[in-house]
Amino acid sequence: MIISCVYDKEDEFIYYPVTKVCIHSITYHALKDRAVVYSRDPILWQEKCELVKVENLFKMAFVRNPFDRAVSAFLYLQRQKIILKEWDFSGYIIHMHEENKELDHHFNLQTLGFEVASLDFLGKFESLQTDWQIVARKLSVPEELGQFNQTKRELNSVASYYTEKVRDLIIDRYELDFELLKYSLCLPE
Repeated sequence: MIISCVYDKEDEFIYYPVTKVCIHSITYHALKDRAVVYSRDPILWQEKCELVKVENLFKMAFVRNPFDRAVSAFLYLQRQKIILKEWDFSGYIIHMHEENKELDHHFNLQTLGFEVASLDFLGKFESLQTDWQIVARKLSVPEELGQFNQTKRELNSVASYYTEKVRDLIIDRYELDFELLKYSLCLPE
């Protein structure tokens, strides 16, 4: 059972949210009252889970470049005081790897909650507004996505957070995401 999926009250779609890829903007602002979220209404969510035929729904997810998402997750968790301010991104990733420690769920594979091949639409954070407009027209929901819960960076580019070693660790950790979501192994600027 996937508790993280979002059902539609009108039985038109199922959305597979991915941490650090506009969950709040999509679920709570664009889909609003149509979104059936487990944490808000577990009884209705369970009912949808048991009764709705997923194959009849429009299945969608939005993903993000794994390099960018890892930095965003780190900064978010630091802002939430889950990761100490003393850590920088590279030091934290290397430490967690060397100590063989489990990372917070914000660092999970994006493809953990869905099968890419089963989706009707796979949007990307890098083309979010354009991709969202396609979905919005199909579902008759607002086309404009606001920006909520946005992580602010101290450094300008994603690449500036990476050393070669950390780049290789992230590629190793997210190998499946890079492959299935068709992201380049080159660091984005």
